[in-house]
Amino acid sequence: MEDRVKYALKNFLSDTFRYDSNSSTYELLEIDKLGKSRLIVNVGTSENICVRSYDDFPKWRIINNSKKLHMNKCVDHFIFKQNSLGIWELHIFEMKTTIGFKTWSDIKYKLRSSYLSIKAITVYLGITLSDENITVYTTYENDEKMSISNMTDPKVALPHIGGKAVNTKKDEWDAGVINVPVIVSESNSYHFFTTVKLCHRKVRMNRAEDGFLENTISI
Repeated sequence: MEDRVKYALKNFLSDTFRYDSNSSTYELLEIDKLGKSRLIVNVGTSENICVRSYDDFPKWRIINNSKKLHMNKCVDHFIFKQNSLGIWELHIFEMKTTIGFKTWSDIKYKLRSSYLSIKAITVYLGITLSDENITVYTTYENDEKMSISNMTDPKVALPHIGGKAVNTKKDEWDAGVINVPVIVSESNSYHFFTTVKLCHRKVRMNRAEDGFLENTISI
């Protein structure tokens, strides 16, 4: 890891920025009232920075945290990895039990705020990061509600005014991409979204005897 990054980790960020960088394998946990998940991630190199429970971090005090904008939401975990070519990658993890259209929409809001805040962190660390080197992972047990035929209210799948109609299951979930509405503009009563297309990898979990959903992946 470059000296610039090591120095920034030690000096530029507060003690609330908790991270690990001394291993090539990490256990990522999510425990809440809706379920428990355990994901073992083999990074393949010790040149990494693992930030767990990012959603528990103190929020950025300069950000508008109104519920309407969803900017106070964060993803569960993320890992910076420097690959064998010296290129930095970002791997983002969101852990769920059941995936449906509404859950997928909520993940996009989390990604929008996290994408922007993590990009800011890269500036402090001196890490150059391209969108093409960002991968989002969603862990889940059941994804039947991603099909419109299985939705209790199919109207939730309709696009926002000014938004582009997308077959969420076909064009994103099954296609390995997620379109994140990063920039929003307004004109009269219309909202226009500029999206960032990120690589997405779905990770089906297995239910263990202790009640945890679990799996092991390599990145």
